[in-house]
Amino acid sequence: MRLFRKCLSRQLYLSILIVSLCFPAISTAEELESGPSIGAMVGDLVFARPLLFAVTAVGTALYVVSLPATLLMGNAEEAGEAMVLTPAAATFTRCLGCTNKDSYENSYDDLDYSAYESKNGKNKQRFYLKGGYQSSTYFGKENASGFNVSLGGKLIENDYAFVDLELNYHDFGNAEDDISFEDGSRNKYSENLTSLGLGTNLGIRIGDYVRIYVKGGVSKWDITSDATFFEPGESTSSSTSALNGQDTYYGAGIGFNLSKNINLDIEYLDMTLSEMDFGDNEDKLENKVTSIGASLALKF
Repeated sequence: MRLFRKCLSRQLYLSILIVSLCFPAISTAEELESGPSIGAMVGDLVFARPLLFAVTAVGTALYVVSLPATLLMGNAEEAGEAMVLTPAAATFTRCLGCTNKDSYENSYDDLDYSAYESKNGKNKQRFYLKGGYQSSTYFGKENASGFNVSLGGKLIENDYAFVDLELNYHDFGNAEDDISFEDGSRNKYSENLTSLGLGTNLGIRIGDYVRIYVKGGVSKWDITSDATFFEPGESTSSSTSALNGQDTYYGAGIGFNLSKNINLDIEYLDMTLSEMDFGDNEDKLENKVTSIGASLALKF
């Protein structure tokens, strides 16, 4: 009898131990069943996200091309929602492996814009005025410092993405170059480029206070060039020329919401001057100006 009780006690102990060891595995299995599977996450990362990113890029390009027509017809917001915002949200803000937001609500981070947005998730400030410093490189050679001023307004927005229409003015600064020759002669050049542009900014929000965006549009530019020639034993001569044209520009930026009404934007800008011709010599320069700007924006 004692032997039977002893065996029964051992069996009961082993059973309790096995059940207790199984609890973590059961809990883990339940956690896996309540969210996306590992296979769904891997498939989403390897296949779905790159495809959705391509769809977002193509949709953005189509939206920019069709923007004049959609503005005239009054459905720019609907077009942006369908071609840009929806695929962008699926690409950048959807949880990995999720196919139904309602099924995995806990996997979604609720964006909290309470510090600077209204209760309905839309920004109270529809317009902005910004200006700041511009550091530029002329034709891949000379450097200059200038300033920028922009006036913009929101075309469409939701909790994750936005599209702005922007009128901007850039003074890229005065670039100078001084060349001396072995015979004692010297040539001094200076150039100043200004542009007035109209375009769009298309971006997404990352967290509560950071956003990234791409920008593009059409710009009317003017460039003034001054040249001074110093020849040994001769009087100094100088010349001035001016040229203007119209070209497209593109760029990208990152913005930080410093407070309810103030943003800090850092942007890269690239503009090609198609009317500039430096000849076909071996030292042919690039006919474009690139710049990086830092601006403070006041929202109202």
